[in-house]
Amino acid sequence: MDKSGGLWIGTLGGGLDYLAPRATVFKHFQPVPGNPNSLSSVQVVDVLLDQNGEYLWAATEDKGLNRVSVETGSIKQFSADGPDASKRLSGNNLQCLFQDRHGKIWIGTEFKGLNCLLPGTEEILHFDTKNGLPSNMINSIVEDEQGFLWIGTQKGIVRWNPQTKTAIDFGTDDNLRNNQYNPRASLRLNDGRLFFGGTNGFSILSPSNIKPNPHPPKAVFTGLRLSGHEVPIGEWNGRQVLNGNLNSPGTTVQLSYADRGIIFEFTGTDYTNPAKNKFAYRLEGFDEQWNYVGADQHRAVYSSLKAGKYTLSVKASNNDNIWGEASSLTVVVASPFWQKWWFMLLCVALTLGVAYLIVTYILEHQKTVFQEKSFKAEQEILRLKNENLEKEVEANQARLSASLLQSAHKNLFLADLKAQIQKAETHTSELRKVVRAIDGELNQEDYWEQFQITFNQAHQAFVHLLEQRHPGLSNNDIRLCCFIRMGMSNAEIASILNITVNGVEQSKYRLKRKMGLDKEASLNDYIKLV
Repeated sequence: MDKSGGLWIGTLGGGLDYLAPRATVFKHFQPVPGNPNSLSSVQVVDVLLDQNGEYLWAATEDKGLNRVSVETGSIKQFSADGPDASKRLSGNNLQCLFQDRHGKIWIGTEFKGLNCLLPGTEEILHFDTKNGLPSNMINSIVEDEQGFLWIGTQKGIVRWNPQTKTAIDFGTDDNLRNNQYNPRASLRLNDGRLFFGGTNGFSILSPSNIKPNPHPPKAVFTGLRLSGHEVPIGEWNGRQVLNGNLNSPGTTVQLSYADRGIIFEFTGTDYTNPAKNKFAYRLEGFDEQWNYVGADQHRAVYSSLKAGKYTLSVKASNNDNIWGEASSLTVVVASPFWQKWWFMLLCVALTLGVAYLIVTYILEHQKTVFQEKSFKAEQEILRLKNENLEKEVEANQARLSASLLQSAHKNLFLADLKAQIQKAETHTSELRKVVRAIDGELNQEDYWEQFQITFNQAHQAFVHLLEQRHPGLSNNDIRLCCFIRMGMSNAEIASILNITVNGVEQSKYRLKRKMGLDKEASLNDYIKLV
């Protein structure tokens, strides 16, 4: 009921209802899809009117917390999915609400521990089993006369100190251990006693009669094990792991990177109620936070630690959750051989060597490719030169053939002219001079010498090779071979030599005999192969 007499009712499935004074109709607050300023869920499990009567807080079973203005009805939502990380809940499944004497809103979640909302800044703090709570299921919250919060959890009752953020667990008390406490079933009576309702009746606590154990215990290391074997001080398996007592100043644990199943054992020095003692350990350089364990788990287990220097810190609490100072132990893990300076230097040397070989291979390959390209280029140049030479030879041979044919025509003309003159009835001395001149022109050796020079240029000293093989050949025989080499027909040869075709064939026959060729051998083929 608010200070004006209005009645706020949370329903499980129907949202939030409000009945104004002297009204006969309820006002309903329910979710509006897409509207963040409406109620977040219809599953309202707890409502809380703040001390100023300004806001009503409505916790939902599945979608976080709602703050409703009593005056205007405006709503603001708080959830685990909010845009501001500092104003997010640890979970959206809520169980209960409570406001302490300082105005802080305490929110119990079903699975995510305890939340504290600071009304001034709307910042939300989170606490769970890592902070000493016995369970992350918070069912009920009530405050005693001294300002301590008494919290009902799935694992019993715990006293929470809001100032120091520490807890004292009463879950193992013989009078409380057989009860599971229900959501929102807590009450403080006028005489200061606290009632908690559960599945096995209710429990009554008198906070003023509870005197916590004021003596903080000291954590003590009791042993070290590697792969299940206890490690002694001094020489062990060919090496020294411990150089002194685990609790002596200056003691260092020397480990290898290959060590597995590294177990540090420890205990506390308070035995008032050992079953309620707790421990926390942290390996600085490996663990980001403290690891909290119960009395039956007084050991820290690690495996495959990286090379480096670590500090193992262990602290213990007594039966009333009073923590003592931490004890520390230096742990050094040796580097593997591949992290040693000599191995790194060897790797650098090998890398440089491989790089040198690769560069050398690339350069040699490029050199080979360049040589191949150069060779191909030279071959191409030689091919072009040969093509040009062949073309030049063909051109010279064509010119030579033309010259020979021209000479043959000239000789034929002169021979006809000579015959006509000789048939003339009158043979004067002048005509005889003309006939002698014609004979001289027909048998001109200068022309054949010039022919021989031009032919040798075109056919690469063919005549010289022919004379070496067959020294008994006459000049006429050599000329005949040249004509055959040029591919001339018998008729062309006959016209050039001024003889008949039959004479050419007889000359070829005599030439074969001089060369010693078989009767079936081809003179033309033999001469072309010379």
